[in-house]
Order: sequence, then structure tokens, then C-alpha cells
Amino acid sequence: MLKYCTLSIMVLVSLVCKSQIKIMPDKVIIESNDSSEYQLCRLLISNQSNTIDTIWWKMIKGPNFPKKWGLHFDDNNVQYPVGLYSCPKTKPNIIYPNQVLIFAVNVVPNERNGYGNVWVELYNDKEFQNLVATTRQDGYIMIGNVLSDTKQYEDNPYKIYPNPCNSTLYVSNVIDLQEVDIYNALGEKLLSHYTQDQAIDFTGLPEGLYYVIGKDKYKKMIFKERVFHVQD
Repeated sequence: MLKYCTLSIMVLVSLVCKSQIKIMPDKVIIESNDSSEYQLCRLLISNQSNTIDTIWWKMIKGPNFPKKWGLHFDDNNVQYPVGLYSCPKTKPNIIYPNQVLIFAVNVVPNERNGYGNVWVELYNDKEFQNLVATTRQDGYIMIGNVLSDTKQYEDNPYKIYPNPCNSTLYVSNVIDLQEVDIYNALGEKLLSHYTQDQAIDFTGLPEGLYYVIGKDKYKKMIFKERVFHVQD
């Protein structure tokens, strides 16, 4: 009985520790039409416990990640070179209670368009055994209009208006549009709408820059527009 109690306590402690380190946004999203400049996604790492924690990171590339792209990571200590995908064992990040650290995933497209999945894992041991937080594995980097070979919209251009908007945004005149998602500047999805020609209510969102992304029924991106929300 003592053995089982001890194991239960260990599992509970592990779960508690795992829940204290948070990553925001919960997935990496980088989208750009510029393949000549490096692009980045910032990640906010917070410690919501009352104890000091030590974390090591790993950056994971999906099997579809373009081989010609360069990928590198910034943590709170160092801007690491292209090709280093895990934190050196001697350079962990110390995060204090209620502190927030800024990490970043960076991609150098090297003049090449493409699409690939990428995510980040955080561990509290240098052997990378105890996972404490992770971004979602459907995080992605998309450089260029990778749909241009299969879809053409020149004869039926979409409309997104008004921009800036203060309450209601309209999206219309888009072929094959199935979903419209609203993201904030940190890459967090805030709203989703699933039919064309519907008004999108911005009144509950704070002022700032947002990304409006339209997708077809296969979840592929049709368009992406920056929209500024201003309040009356």
C-alpha cells in the first residue's frame, strides 16, 4: 500500500509541476510572403508557481519541414545559431515565480517558399526526460503563397472591410471560403466564423492589430490580411 501511495504522490507532483509552466501562444505560427528576410514567432514563458524553476528547451521540426530553410531559437540567455535544436545542458533558463520570459522561433527562408510544422517542448531536466510544457504539434511556418499553383482569385477578389474597424468586420466575395479565423499579434486564435458573408463582431476585443485568415474546407489558407481594431 505504501508503494502505491508513493507512486500516486509522485504522479501528482509531476502533474502539478507540469501545469505551472505555461507557453503563450499555444502554437508556433509564422506566415509571410517575404522569403528574403528572417521571420519570427515570440513565445511568452510564464512560471505560475511559487517556486523557482529551471527549464531546457527543444525545437522540433515536422517531417514536412523544408530542408533549405534555416531555423534557430532565442531563449532568455542566448540567440542560438541556425541548426541548434535543443538547449545546451549547461545553459538552462531560470524562471522565478510569476516571471515571464520571452523566447522566439526564427526561420530564415533562404529565398524559398514552403510550409512546415514546428513546435517547442520545455523540460525541467537537462536529459530531456520530464516534459513540463509544449506548444501544439500543428504549429506551422508558411512562407509565400504556396496555394498559388492550384487556386486563382484574380477574377473574383475578396473584400475585407472596413479597415480599420471599430465594431463589425465583413468578409465577402471569396471562392471556396469555409472558415475565417481572427488571431492577435501573438498568434493566438481569438475568433472563428464558418460561413461566408457573415459579420464578425470585434466589439469584445481590445484595440490593436489582428490577422484575419481565410481557409477552405481543407484548412488551407486562402488569404491573410492585417486589420486594425479601434474603439469609438
